[in-house]
Amino acid sequence: MKTLVITLLSCALVGNLLALDSASRITPEIQAELDAQKRTIAQWAASPVLVAAVKAQNKSGPLPGMTNGKWRSLKPNDAIVQTLQQNAASMWLAKKLGASNGLYREAFLSAAKGEKAAFATKPTSYLHANDEKFEKAMTGQSWQGKPEFDKSSRSHVVQISTPVLDRGKPIGVLVVGVAMKTMKEMTR
Repeated sequence: MKTLVITLLSCALVGNLLALDSASRITPEIQAELDAQKRTIAQWAASPVLVAAVKAQNKSGPLPGMTNGKWRSLKPNDAIVQTLQQNAASMWLAKKLGASNGLYREAFLSAAKGEKAAFATKPTSYLHANDEKFEKAMTGQSWQGKPEFDKSSRSHVVQISTPVLDRGKPIGVLVVGVAMKTMKEMTR
């Protein structure tokens, strides 16, 4: 019993230290660079190809019966995944990631109900409705997460989300993962 209590207390302490370390990784220089990236990502969200993809997805809606659990069980080469990954918006996002020299590690586009409309590589979740990054962007504001390890891109990133607008109204959300390692190198 004593060992269990010590183990639990140790885990809590390590968790708190990691949370503090995560917040301290955003130096004023890195925040300034993240602010610049927010402007770039907002420009991406205005791309006609991304706006068209969100509008098309909003017409068809989420895949019937698709949950995040079912999504996670799909292999990257599954036909459902490939259909979403091979549309014009996905190819556009993949080009942006490829041209970034590792600065951007992931990018995905969600429609109005939180379902995926496009992505460069298969994201961990299919639905992001009720996630802060989705909900905040759907109010017309950008959102910035904390540094975290992202499973789908297998790297430490800060996610930035921004609304995809049609005539000034949010119709979807673009989320981009910015690599912490590359950000640190840029600000040295």
